[in-house]
Amino acid sequence: MADTYSCFYSTTSMILWGIRAFLYLVILTFSLAIVGMIGRKENNVWNTTLPWNHTFVDFCAYEASSMKLGELSVGNHHTCPYVVALSTVSSVFHLTLFGLTILESWQVFLSKYWPAEFLLNLFFFWWWLIGAVVVTSQRPSSEVLSMLSLTKFIQGIEGLAWCNFSLCFLACVATVITGYFSLLKHESSKNMSEKQEPI
Repeated sequence: MADTYSCFYSTTSMILWGIRAFLYLVILTFSLAIVGMIGRKENNVWNTTLPWNHTFVDFCAYEASSMKLGELSVGNHHTCPYVVALSTVSSVFHLTLFGLTILESWQVFLSKYWPAEFLLNLFFFWWWLIGAVVVTSQRPSSEVLSMLSLTKFIQGIEGLAWCNFSLCFLACVATVITGYFSLLKHESSKNMSEKQEPI
């Protein structure tokens, strides 16, 4: 019976470990992709030297509404740095979480502190929800999207932001389940050791 329980917990822990590592890696990849899309000037999502009317303008596509001659809307200059910060912070933390999860295949560490991991995942759940709402609500006008060929980049950033929000929710669930099985394993080991003690 003890061997059966041990095998069950080991298998479950390995599956949950794989799920968590995969989720953190995908969130990291998507976050870096967003930084790449908005950071590349040629994409014109955020171009501090956009050629316009024989001059250069500091342009952010978010909330930009017009590209007519003499009516250039330069967009919301707070949103572009916000999106970069949103993704960069997420990248750093999820790289750390991914690294700790990989190290756990040799030495159990992160599972012992699953409440802290859960709170961090919960934080990024809200972090990406707010970020996804911001980039969706401040989408540039169809005129700006068309004239600067921004559609695929703006939609890409929106899509990846909503994906990260969903993946952070799944990471919360996976962490709670990991914690639950960790507690069960600890309780089972405690009961087994008590039964083996001499009377």
